[in-house]
Amino acid sequence: MRTLYRRARAEWLAGVILACAIPATSSAGMIEPCGGNCIWSIVAGGVQVANGDFEIDPTTGDIGFASPVKVGLGGGAWASINSLSGNADPILNFNIAAAAGTNGRTFSFTFSLPASLEGEVRTISSTSYSLTAGKSVGAQLTPLKQHTAVAQYVDTTVGGESPLNAGVDVGDKFFFTGAGTQSSPSYTAQNTQTLSSAFDLMSVTLGFSLSPNTTVGVSGFLEATTVDQNPAPVPLPASAWLLALGFLGWCLFNQADTQLIHGGAKLRGNSNRMV
Repeated sequence: MRTLYRRARAEWLAGVILACAIPATSSAGMIEPCGGNCIWSIVAGGVQVANGDFEIDPTTGDIGFASPVKVGLGGGAWASINSLSGNADPILNFNIAAAAGTNGRTFSFTFSLPASLEGEVRTISSTSYSLTAGKSVGAQLTPLKQHTAVAQYVDTTVGGESPLNAGVDVGDKFFFTGAGTQSSPSYTAQNTQTLSSAFDLMSVTLGFSLSPNTTVGVSGFLEATTVDQNPAPVPLPASAWLLALGFLGWCLFNQADTQLIHGGAKLRGNSNRMV
């Protein structure tokens, strides 16, 4: 009898451990469709030289960028989008490059994607450069505005609100003398602000000028998340309930086993007295 109780107790605990090991599933938030708003553009010397769009997977929300884009501008100058990735959360990762050729030149890369954000929103941005000088005089990148990367929230409705700066503009002037390649520091920023539901796009523009015979690679990301001001109490995971139930079962089985032992001892004692 004791063997049967111990076997049942072992099987109970094994079942509880197995149930606790199975991960719980979670559901993702709503994925905003592109609706013609997943777009990119390249401007060089004040003239748009290329534009296009990218996709958002309706199931995973992942951004899909078909293939790198490179545009020749003459005189050894060119501009390219090497990669574009991220998610409709929204988060946007970018990697672009440009070359000034024999003359200095301005460049502007803009990316936008749908955003469904309301209330307190935290935005984070980061960017860095890899600058190459083709001549011994050196190389320089200068932001067209105060910073190279400018992030905004946009309301596209008729008579809507003016674009709202996300407060995370990053990227400073960077230069060096002599030929070769040097990397800039990593520029980062974070800001929390209140957004209305009217803002339906998140946009980032990389604007800069390059000195002659200079090539640059720029990479970074822009991410936005809603800050929950009144988070709900965290429910106890199902595995914890199962573990508690298993412990209770172990106690009951242990008690039954103990009673069985004591009962058997009493029975043997009575038998001895009868003899």
